Amino acid sequence: MIKTAPSGKELRRILDKAKELELEVDKFTREMIETTSDKKVMEITASKNFDEIEYLGVLVYGPKDVVEDLTSKLKRY
Repeated sequence: MIKTAPSGKELRRILDKAKELELEVDKFTREMIETTSDKKVMEITASKNFDEIEYLGVLVYGPKDVVEDLTSKLKRY
């Protein structure tokens, strides 16, 4: 299911909560569209504080009911 978040701040909140719940996550950041080099993405991201990273998307994997609860405030795409 694809849902939209109103801001990167909301994506960070979901990311933090997913980590607390020990769910697996994949992140999509601004750096991933600015360069095709995974090495550069890692270097740029590592040089930033968590709050400085612009999240464009987050994939959350886990039990359906847990993920749905976590994303319940988001609108379906």
